[in-house]
Amino acid sequence: MERIKLAVDLDDTIADTTDEWVKEANAELGRAISKDEITEYDIYKVLGIEQEYVQAVYNRLWKEPHEIKLLDDNIPKILNDLMETFEIIIVTAAPGNTESIKGWLTSNRVRYDSLVKVVHASEKAELGDRIGIPIFVDDSPKVATDVLGANKYMVMVRQPWNARFIEENRSEKLVPVSSWAEASETLESISNTIKGI
Repeated sequence: MERIKLAVDLDDTIADTTDEWVKEANAELGRAISKDEITEYDIYKVLGIEQEYVQAVYNRLWKEPHEIKLLDDNIPKILNDLMETFEIIIVTAAPGNTESIKGWLTSNRVRYDSLVKVVHASEKAELGDRIGIPIFVDDSPKVATDVLGANKYMVMVRQPWNARFIEENRSEKLVPVSSWAEASETLESISNTIKGI
């Protein structure tokens, strides 16, 4: 049977990028920012930091991503298991070049079928329409809005910046998860719904 296409985000879904961003920003700015303070997707809006600085730190992190850790140590095994049912397409607007991202994924034993880089996160739902992706795993409220608007499934990895969005938009198509083990169970359940099982 043909596998179901599954779009999986990279930053803060597979890679714990913002945790590393917080460490870098605190060291450079002499602040004590905690990840829990980032209650909006656009960090600069809640922390009073220049947008250019926020982006510059992310750019630097993905140039040499060896400090970035997996969001969940179980991701390599879970994604490997999910490949039986799903064609895993990592879709990311991360600033790193494709080779540095692929290198990071390989060094963290993350298996996937393909990697698609988009310039803006808003292109993810359009890609889903174009190549027939019915399910997305992401942390971005912006992506979720587009995905839900296209009547697709959004498995949303809980982060401080999406808590309010989840509370206001939870539905059959928007399923929040707190771990990748929970995401795996949810994805298997959605796949059964899609297959009509």
